[in-house]
Amino acid sequence: MVLTFLFCFFYCIFFLMTRGPPRSTQSRSSAASDVYKRQQYPRGIQEGNGVPADGDLWVSYSVNKEDMWISRIPVPVEINASAHADDDFSKNKSIAELTDWNIYSPVWAPVSLEDQWLKLQDKDPFDYAKVERKIPASKELKVSFDLKAGQNNKGTLQIEFLDENGIACSRMELTDDGIFRLKGGSRFANMMKYEAGKVYHVEAVLSTVDRNIQVYVDGKRVGLRMFYAPVAAVERIVFRTGVPRTFPTVDTPADQTYDLPNAGAQDPLAEYGIANVKTSSTDKDASSAFLKYADFSHYADYFNGMEDENIVQAIPNAKASEWMEENIPLFECPQHNFEEMYYYRWWSLRKHIKETPVGYGMTEFLVQRSYSDKYNLIALSLIHI
Repeated sequence: MVLTFLFCFFYCIFFLMTRGPPRSTQSRSSAASDVYKRQQYPRGIQEGNGVPADGDLWVSYSVNKEDMWISRIPVPVEINASAHADDDFSKNKSIAELTDWNIYSPVWAPVSLEDQWLKLQDKDPFDYAKVERKIPASKELKVSFDLKAGQNNKGTLQIEFLDENGIACSRMELTDDGIFRLKGGSRFANMMKYEAGKVYHVEAVLSTVDRNIQVYVDGKRVGLRMFYAPVAAVERIVFRTGVPRTFPTVDTPADQTYDLPNAGAQDPLAEYGIANVKTSSTDKDASSAFLKYADFSHYADYFNGMEDENIVQAIPNAKASEWMEENIPLFECPQHNFEEMYYYRWWSLRKHIKETPVGYGMTEFLVQRSYSDKYNLIALSLIHI
């Protein structure tokens, strides 16, 4: 499998930072403008260097020329999730087994496993711990998990729901003053106060059609807000111990001539635990592991355009695609004309479904035949089809 490094970076599953980044600068400095603001010096294990014991892909790289990062990327790399989350972390012996999660774990904001809990710690003033679960694209989504904060007077935990491009549509947040709140637009709605060390069972019900999220804690609804960004579907759930980074931008000067204040200092340690993460969807094709009807709906549109519909029975061409989505098994084939023929047969069969005063029937011919019954049905039509 040929992969660009950029692809690997965004889809890597397990991050380990072996040495802290320089605390004197927040921008990504470089000696040459052509490598400004991007990762530098990526190195991978090349042929002849040996094979890692786990068989995975290991990549090392620098961001500031003064730090060193190592990424472990399980192979084969998976772009799409084939099943919804049902994660009981007590069944995992090490964090390396969480191959369905993207894990970002700097030295001062480490991610670890502790019994049943996926634990996020943070004492880094410039970085955060982050875990991300990829799930099948869902328009109607239910997410549940157990949540525990080690404190309620410091630290931040943000929980976001993102689409395939990383655009967040909704956010829940544990604040540093003991409030569990929900973002809607540019404002937050306080849902409840949370206690340090207490376990809460959280459920979130999201609808991209209605553009809203409902939040339940221990079975009680505590929040309802509109999405602050429209998305077609939700594909990722993120837990992060800090706010998203937006610096540097394209307008940030290439050369930074100042040091950040207290660059080597640490924040007070904040800890959070996540357990029993489950997701489910009520989408029409939610049970489909790989094939989605949207990838094949163009066939019905193409077939509809081939004719002037002069005979209409129970399901007109205008409803053909909807009927196919709800009733036929999906099929994919590298031979395009064979795949097209498969969907054409279903599209054609649908035209023969006829509603009569005594129920539905299947005709052999669309035009009236002299030897058929009064509903144009023939005893042998099902055998022919």
